[in-house]
Amino acid sequence: DLGYPRDYIHLYSYGYKYNSLKRVNEYNYKGDVKEIAQGMEVVVNTLSDLNKSQGGNGQVDIVAHSLGNLVTRQYLLTHKDNHKIRRYIAVGAPFKGAWPMGVDANIKSFPILGSVIEKELSKFVIDLANRNRGDRKLDKSSIVYAELTPGSDYLNALNSVKIQGVEVYALYGDVNATVRQKVFNKTFEKKIDFGDGLILANSASYTDWAQTSNGYAFNDKIIIVVDKSGKNILEQIKGHLPLFDQGGEVFSRIKGIAKDI
Repeated sequence: DLGYPRDYIHLYSYGYKYNSLKRVNEYNYKGDVKEIAQGMEVVVNTLSDLNKSQGGNGQVDIVAHSLGNLVTRQYLLTHKDNHKIRRYIAVGAPFKGAWPMGVDANIKSFPILGSVIEKELSKFVIDLANRNRGDRKLDKSSIVYAELTPGSDYLNALNSVKIQGVEVYALYGDVNATVRQKVFNKTFEKKIDFGDGLILANSASYTDWAQTSNGYAFNDKIIIVVDKSGKNILEQIKGHLPLFDQGGEVFSRIKGIAKDI
């Protein structure tokens, strides 16, 4: 629909890794991002050569979603001197990690909620993310879970290197909540950024590592009214979280942006 010949488009998956105990190839969604990204060189080179054969300059565009962005970033880091990437569109990218992964490491993302509520909210978000993942659920013991933790050595190393010669477009959810609570006839308001529910906006929009970048936020606003005890705040947040994933609407908006890039 965007004018690309069909053979110009390639879907890169995490690939499969042989499990010697089970003697089967398993979908490699738990492994080290550095390992998962290794196969991208062949794909990029193939598309680059195809582009050259059609009279192009051999440059390739990449669209990545969620964890696929770290795979892309790893490729760019490994091949920073000759990555052959022209444009990189990052959708919901955990450039600075995913906040639920930081809860067990005692990294606070929502100080005004308190530890108990934040832990419960984290569990809810992860359960929500796993709902349609079948047997490929997020695993706290996996390497990639540790790499996605905000402030991890992996992310710090990834973000410490400036990448030249690629146009970066970051598309991300930016849901802002206003928490209202009335105490002694006076109403207090506090703001919380929930991003898209899993990836906060300050993570998905972080492009200091790129020479050239543009950001596109999908903004929504919600209001949460807290009773005197504050006990109903979690249920209200839970009620809003599934609404963050406006699948068809977001996809149409992304297509609109992609046509302008």
